[in-house]
Amino acid sequence: MNYAAPKGSFLRKYSKEIAPLLQEIDIMMKTYEKPLSIDQTAASLKLKKKEIRIIMENLGLKKINKKAFFCIMQNGSSEVCRLYQRELAAGLPFTYSKETIAFIYNLDKGAVSAACDQLGIKEATFLTLPRLFSIIPT
Repeated sequence: MNYAAPKGSFLRKYSKEIAPLLQEIDIMMKTYEKPLSIDQTAASLKLKKKEIRIIMENLGLKKINKKAFFCIMQNGSSEVCRLYQRELAAGLPFTYSKETIAFIYNLDKGAVSAACDQLGIKEATFLTLPRLFSIIPT
């Protein structure tokens, strides 16, 4: 179900900035056949090429295959990389508590709690997050 992304809501930011990157990464990981270039990786993860080279050197990576891509993501400094890092730290949950949502998406705990209370929910799933995001201010 699609929810309107009210101006000033986290859903608008998520829909315009985060979701397109995640979709691009998903498609790239499902369709790539040869190692990715540093340019492709930098564009997808919104990282500087220099940062990718440093990460690769530190991790002993020679090429960017799927495994290396996610290793770079685990060590990158961009917003999408940090979101991925927090998702991993939270244990890749199927259901998200108020605290987990605030942590993964770097949102104010009080705003997430108020939105959950407004919707009458204690947990959310990936499918219900957009509804929740639509009432959380940025």
